[in-house]
Amino acid sequence: MSNLKLDSFVKDSVELPMSAQILPKLMAALKDPNSSIDDVIKLLKLDISLSAQILRMASSSYYGTFAYSGGLESAIQRIGLSEVNRLVAIAASRGILDQPMKGYKIKEGELAKDSLATAQVMTALCKQGNRKKSDVYFTTGLLHGIGKVVIDQYLKARGLSLYGQHEMSMDSEPMVTPEMERVILGFDHAQAGAALLENWKFPQVMTETIARQFEPSMDDPDPRMSYCLDFANDFGPSFRESEESANDFPVSEEFCSVSGLHQNEIRDAVAEAYVEFWELSKMLTE
Repeated sequence: MSNLKLDSFVKDSVELPMSAQILPKLMAALKDPNSSIDDVIKLLKLDISLSAQILRMASSSYYGTFAYSGGLESAIQRIGLSEVNRLVAIAASRGILDQPMKGYKIKEGELAKDSLATAQVMTALCKQGNRKKSDVYFTTGLLHGIGKVVIDQYLKARGLSLYGQHEMSMDSEPMVTPEMERVILGFDHAQAGAALLENWKFPQVMTETIARQFEPSMDDPDPRMSYCLDFANDFGPSFRESEESANDFPVSEEFCSVSGLHQNEIRDAVAEAYVEFWELSKMLTE
């Protein structure tokens, strides 16, 4: 397979669902001091399915209520605008990230769950550092692997795979690495996802952090967020396996330095993220 040009790849990629198109607009509206709840409601009403999902999730036991019958305005006032951003991000990403991807040895629902775990670790680390970007941290963690979806769908639509034009069983296929992607495609899924999100008008700090997720550096636009994503992505998937695996992980001195957090604070953040991950997972299945 000859190398693809990233620009052409992005233009020929799958269309963005309406719910995901709303997300960057919602993030911008929430940062605008002149925005109101009415502005947020107008965005949500662009997608009836999304509005229904937000109302369902806002009525779950996660927020201490059952069978809530109010409208969007009441739901937003009750759970808060920052929670609306998180729920929209989850709802928008589920349809994209839920699908199985044989080329990446990813079963149905696995990428969505792993991404949610990564997003929760990102949020907890942000809060431990008393930062005010928890919505950006969360959404970056949630969408950091979207490039895998795009690559998988692009190749499937053309009858291709990362291994050539023959079919192989999931067990026999080798694990795809970013290095393999670069050799075969000319770019990796981090670069593909970042380019796609940039094309969809997501904030630059998000797209550049996602593009650099494998090699964070102090030259990045937001080094702390880049290192947090690298850290969260290293063991976030273990949340699906057991509580013990989520509690046993190394913390480097470099990460402590860049994040400005002590090892105990980092471990507290991970413990908080683990609990939140399973509570959110339960909410999504109610």
